Amino acid sequence: MRKAIFKVLMLFVSMSALAQSKVAIPLNEHFYPLGQGAGQHVYNMEESIASDSKKTYKIYSLEGVLVKESRSSFLKIDGESVSYEEEKLYDSSGMLDFTRLEIKGIKTNQVKILVDNEIVSEIKCEGDCSGYVILPDGEKLLIDRDIFKPSFTDQNVFDLWLREVLTYPLIARRKGAQGDVWVGAEIDESGQLVQYKIMNNLSVDKSLIDEVNRVLRKYKGGFIPAKNLKGETIQAWMYFPVKFRLG
Repeated sequence: MRKAIFKVLMLFVSMSALAQSKVAIPLNEHFYPLGQGAGQHVYNMEESIASDSKKTYKIYSLEGVLVKESRSSFLKIDGESVSYEEEKLYDSSGMLDFTRLEIKGIKTNQVKILVDNEIVSEIKCEGDCSGYVILPDGEKLLIDRDIFKPSFTDQNVFDLWLREVLTYPLIARRKGAQGDVWVGAEIDESGQLVQYKIMNNLSVDKSLIDEVNRVLRKYKGGFIPAKNLKGETIQAWMYFPVKFRLG
């Protein structure tokens, strides 16, 4: 059933969905808006929002080479409200490298990777995750996470640890400051932290950033490195929010 749904979802852009707004946004090396975070101007993003709330964006290098494009929407599948995203990533010459399809819901998450319109990886998470990657030599590698991104050694353990050590700065409470502090962490091939950066340092309160920096300096839980489509470990960035909410 879900295989059929994915085939239909790849064609979800309707001819009747006329764009209502279109904006151009300068991005840094992490594809983060310069208006919210520091860094160099490396990419430009064109974003369109259609009348039916479907979003489309394209990201270009400063030389005008297409780097990434995405279409996203909110849908109902088996009675569950889910978000759907189709993301295409291109190589340095502007040729399509691979396509990533993702469905996110409360009950389940599902990701598929396609190369030349052929599925080479599929993973489904309903509490635990299970899936596979087909390597270039035809070997089928079983996986229990999205291996194309670095991750914490154990996400649940990190979440519990964070709740124990994170405190809400008093100065932030007094000002009514809240929000998500987005962190980018570069993880090498052996799973070691190379560096981390705050992605949205221009759009959240400094006291919240200081608290995240304090906490991250204490983290010793480790990471799992990302892999490429050949199954080789690679150095890559992961991104995650640290949330601060009042009330």
